[in-house]
Amino acid sequence: MSTLNNPVTVNGVLELGNLFLNTSGGKVFYVGTAAQTANYGDVGQNIAGRLFTDVNTALLQCASGRGDVIYLLPGYTESIAAADSWSNLGSNTDITIIGMGRGTNRPTLTWTTATSTILFDSANFRLVNCNLYLAGAHAAGSALTVAAPITVSAAGCEISDCTIFYGFDADQLVTIGVTTTANADFFKFNRNYCYSATAAGCTSFFYAVGADYLEMLDTTIIGGTSSTTVGVLRFITTASLGINIQRCVFQNLVAASIHAVTQMDGVLGVCKDNGYGILDNATLAGWVPASAGNGPQHFNCRTTNLAAENGGVTTPVSA
Repeated sequence: MSTLNNPVTVNGVLELGNLFLNTSGGKVFYVGTAAQTANYGDVGQNIAGRLFTDVNTALLQCASGRGDVIYLLPGYTESIAAADSWSNLGSNTDITIIGMGRGTNRPTLTWTTATSTILFDSANFRLVNCNLYLAGAHAAGSALTVAAPITVSAAGCEISDCTIFYGFDADQLVTIGVTTTANADFFKFNRNYCYSATAAGCTSFFYAVGADYLEMLDTTIIGGTSSTTVGVLRFITTASLGINIQRCVFQNLVAASIHAVTQMDGVLGVCKDNGYGILDNATLAGWVPASAGNGPQHFNCRTTNLAAENGGVTTPVSA
């Protein structure tokens, strides 16, 4: 196969054209199969020495604080089949995993057991541009309830530009899709599309526990929850301060749902241009504070309270 016109210099890493350029100063690694690299011709020969067949093995090559990047090749698939499946992250900081490709050809990660987890437990660990199936393949299959597929417990972590399916039917679902701890400051969850079928009612998709300075931009979360008064985003246990949530849609598909977002006392920050979808025609709350006058300020946010209706200005009320 002829060259793909990609200059490759392995010492220091400069890879242009059809591959990606790493500007972090760290090392670059790849995850895929030998058959995949064969499709890249001369370029594939140059990355072969930095190619691994699974993410956890690639993580073993990374160094803390160097800004290393792992690229997942287009079409790559991996089963997340164990607790802490990417345990080789260890305490290494500043590592980024980026999926190459677009649409359905992006890398796909599928959680396959009840205890399957990926832990964001090292600072500035990022996952970008992948398809995530948190409750097994998004198709009819064996019963599976994944308890806590993703937990974020370190500062500066990020999940962005991903499509996330977290429930297919009543016996293929998650309990809580994403959970932060009080150590997960500056977490970014941007430009994600998250979906669960109505029948696959989880407790809540996103538990924000002490997620100070949480940034959530241009994200959609659709699905059923455990109750009409539990939103798909739930602030709980420890108040999150300085949150920044803009241009997002939160939709609770439970019949007669009142909460799209459930807030606790002391949550502070800014919410701007968001949409809250509920199914109780008696209220325009959507984002529900713990008590009247409590919570972040809302700028131009709207609530739609029945199917096929246009939203009205959100009117937060006490629980």
